[in-house]
Amino acid sequence: MPADDYRIKRLLVYSDHDLTGAEVSFEVDINGQPQPTRTSGKIIWESRAKERVNVIVYAAEASIPLAFADLQDHWAAEEIQQLLDDGFISGYRDHTFRPENTITRAEFASVLSRVLSLGNGEAEYLDALDDKTDVPVWAYDSIASVLGTGLLHGYPGPGGKVAFLPAKTLTRVELATVLSRALAQTVGVHPVPETNFTDRSQIPGWALESVKIATESGLIKGFQDGTFRPQNQVTRAETAVMVQRLLQILEKEGVLP
Repeated sequence: MPADDYRIKRLLVYSDHDLTGAEVSFEVDINGQPQPTRTSGKIIWESRAKERVNVIVYAAEASIPLAFADLQDHWAAEEIQQLLDDGFISGYRDHTFRPENTITRAEFASVLSRVLSLGNGEAEYLDALDDKTDVPVWAYDSIASVLGTGLLHGYPGPGGKVAFLPAKTLTRVELATVLSRALAQTVGVHPVPETNFTDRSQIPGWALESVKIATESGLIKGFQDGTFRPQNQVTRAETAVMVQRLLQILEKEGVLP
């Protein structure tokens, strides 16, 4: 493996012998040192088949893949790693995940679109945005899909258009609202009791029911002092944990996409 690149995006593997039905394993060598390696799931050889394989490389005596050393001993490492393995979230090219970085609306739209297998949204949803030129190209399809499904909404703008504000960081109240919508669209929700957060008055009226649903279902939790802190910005680690909780609920209900 090249020392200046921790990933090879495409690798062709072939054999002179028929290995149909055999399990495929990988060994990765970095600067002459073999590294512990596994794949996300068992890979069985099938002649002439093309398959995308996630090969995960670990540093010696470490529990976190070499590419994301900043997750070592992090409180959310397990949940983050599962999303990484499944291809729902990604790290940065400098071999870090940066778990304490905040997450933007565009980044979250991308994660949510993958998790729920929303596919590509219609271009008309992007065309309706007042700030379409601010939307990064890599997020076009994801933002169109979350707008089309109603999971994320835009902000009212002039001339009847709306602004998505892709670079705006996500808050706890916004994340709770989106996750509760996802839950409602997939497994349905039921009336839940009132929240007893000491800062309940700071939760916007439009989000109160969603916060109740999200907290009652275990998607998001309050703090030990009894507060919800609705306007706190959400980190990449916190997002991963809450998305993983959503996946666990969908798996339990048997409605994973």
